[in-house]
Amino acid sequence: MLIQYPQLQKILRQHPVDLAEFEFSGAEKFKEIFNHIVTLRSDSPAILLEDYRGHSDELIIKQLAALVIDVPAEGLEAEFMGAIDKLLAESRDYRFKRLSNKLEKTGLNEEEKKEFTRLSMMK
Repeated sequence: MLIQYPQLQKILRQHPVDLAEFEFSGAEKFKEIFNHIVTLRSDSPAILLEDYRGHSDELIIKQLAALVIDVPAEGLEAEFMGAIDKLLAESRDYRFKRLSNKLEKTGLNEEEKKEFTRLSMMK
């Protein structure tokens, strides 16, 4: 959504998202593109596409820009924040499961125990 509607990056300034929370397959690429869009500060998909011309991620950006997103304009912000919240929840669940498995196999260090406790309280 952020590629088709880069103006949504303004919402992220009002409601900052801790990208370190994102942990899923492809998260690093997601974070790179996410940060690039927010840093570019353009409301134009055309400027975003032009900015990625010749970049190693150009094909990814073009494919994402071509996706059809059927969201009414009046529900766009809520849909976007809902998608971000869902990604955050899935990332927390992934980290909780990973730490739970590690706890059973080898145990956790102090930092991991704190994170495990924090994530347990969010369930």
